[in-house]
Amino acid sequence: MTTAARTTWDGLEIAANEPHGATIAVRRPAGAGEFDYLLLHRAHQGPDFDGPWAWTPPAGARQPGEAVEPAALRELAEEAGIGGVDIHPVDLSGNWARFYAEVPADVAVDLVDAEHDSYQWVSAPRAGRICRPAAVARQVPIVDTIPSVSFTFRPAGAGDRADLLAWRAAPHIAPWICDEPTEDAEEHIVVADGRAVGYAELLGAGDPRLAGVAALAGSVSVTFYLADADVVSRGLGATFLWAYLRQVVLPAHPGAAYVTALPAAGNRPARRALERAGFLHAADVPDGSAILAVHAIDRAHWFG
Repeated sequence: MTTAARTTWDGLEIAANEPHGATIAVRRPAGAGEFDYLLLHRAHQGPDFDGPWAWTPPAGARQPGEAVEPAALRELAEEAGIGGVDIHPVDLSGNWARFYAEVPADVAVDLVDAEHDSYQWVSAPRAGRICRPAAVARQVPIVDTIPSVSFTFRPAGAGDRADLLAWRAAPHIAPWICDEPTEDAEEHIVVADGRAVGYAELLGAGDPRLAGVAALAGSVSVTFYLADADVVSRGLGATFLWAYLRQVVLPAHPGAAYVTALPAAGNRPARRALERAGFLHAADVPDGSAILAVHAIDRAHWFG
């Protein structure tokens, strides 16, 4: 017996594998470090309908064979007429991906398709009140806790050694540091809005830290730590990871099918950041004095 494929309201087939679709919380600056958020009104039951699903951020289903990021960008363009923006992960570990995007205050919104008949920009608390059901209402207030930070990366140099030593000794980092970088590793300083806040490393194929890791075909591996408390405690781990993938790892390895990350198995914050960024827990392997929790992200599935 066969099961009918899941379809959208207008009959398009939905991808069977997770995530089945994505929500994108779009925000624009509202002054004094505050944001307003874009909500769209569904047209199906008329302009006065205010029940469940009446007001939502841009969202939509992923089509079979469609990568997650392109699907989310397509939905944003189709529903709100917004393109040319980066989306950042909030939580990609469930069956529905959650992203956020930051746009200029004067961004134009165009309700391209017939699914929506109006839109409004509202504060995060108001979005939490008028979005229903609860699963939708929670998304904007969660995004509102994430500060606006731009991540960039530069090669680590001799002038960074004092910072690196201090960071490695920090109480939230020292328990998870096992080995010094090797000669063929590419070391990068994580820069947040012009300020050095941490370290990321792109491992060479012959790195001894990979000796116990069952290699995925065409994979490249990274390690990282964020040292700045303002970054560590503000839910920016997944945002940082996608920035590192986009800016450094994937351009340096255009043929890589997978990217693996190697946090210590007990390092729950790093593991949770990886899971929120779409990395799946693959295996635990011994590495000297530690057990590494190998996580992997599928490039084609997420980025196309």
